[in-house]
Amino acid sequence: MTSNQPAPSSSNDSSSQTESSPRSISKWGTPLWLLSGFLAVGVLSVTASYAPPVLKRLVIFYVVYGIASGYVLNWLVDELRPQLRRGLPWLTAFLCVAGAINMGVLSYYHFEQTRHALAKERPQDVEILNALREASKNDPEAQKLYAKELRQFTPSFEDYLQNRVSQLGEWPSPWPGVFWGAEVILAAVAGGITIAKLRKSELKAASQSVT
Repeated sequence: MTSNQPAPSSSNDSSSQTESSPRSISKWGTPLWLLSGFLAVGVLSVTASYAPPVLKRLVIFYVVYGIASGYVLNWLVDELRPQLRRGLPWLTAFLCVAGAINMGVLSYYHFEQTRHALAKERPQDVEILNALREASKNDPEAQKLYAKELRQFTPSFEDYLQNRVSQLGEWPSPWPGVFWGAEVILAAVAGGITIAKLRKSELKAASQSVT
């Protein structure tokens, strides 16, 4: 007596194909996420560098940048599904450091361009500067005054950092740079914490929907 057994369904083949599809995507997910994330934080930093000075609050502006980067990078995680899930906060912090440094350098560039434009609008100050340059050749005090006035029109990056914290008083070198470095670190911490919390909440919601 023979028993009629159903033929194996082709659904197993299709299910195995669907399971292999996400794996093939996640195989390239990590490098794609890193590349896309690097471009994303770069675009955010360029955009943020054009913000008006009234919005560039000390500390707060960099923290907001880090949080915004965390949200964008988390969206890229959902789209690209990288394999390195546990290391995402650290990678996010690294990308935020790169973006925050770029934002600071670009902000300095805008600050320098503004000072150059100011020099063109005030030719009388340029004439005074030229006179100081001639007088500074044999006068040490005039040399100090000339160097100080010259930085008003051709500021260095250190001059830019000192100008940022001038509202808090006179900060001798290297403390303006130390303060800016702390802001960069805070941006990285904010980005890492943001993506960690977002991933945790999404995983929790996914587990509740399954149960």
